Amino acid sequence: MRLPAGGRRGAEAVMRGEVGLRESGVSRELDGDRPQLVVCSLDPDNVQSANLALDMPSLGADWTDTLVVHDEIGGATFHWSQFAFVRLEPWRAVAHILTVTRPSA
Repeated sequence: MRLPAGGRRGAEAVMRGEVGLRESGVSRELDGDRPQLVVCSLDPDNVQSANLALDMPSLGADWTDTLVVHDEIGGATFHWSQFAFVRLEPWRAVAHILTVTRPSA
């Protein structure tokens, strides 16, 4: 499933994973020049997980770069390469709003 993400550079992410897990991008950049990604589960009862395949050039990075991704909801910071694993639990975290820092930033 490929869903467009917003932002000036048209950041995109590709979601491949379990039914009930939806990935999309925020239609407007909320943090200046840094793109944001949204991953959310619509399943109120079960844990959902997926491997994301990020379109690195649309995020302003090379395919081999590592991005710093900050979860605006939970406060955690992750280091993601082209492929990233996410796990969403209905009792703890049903969504991530992720601000992406490009390697040159």
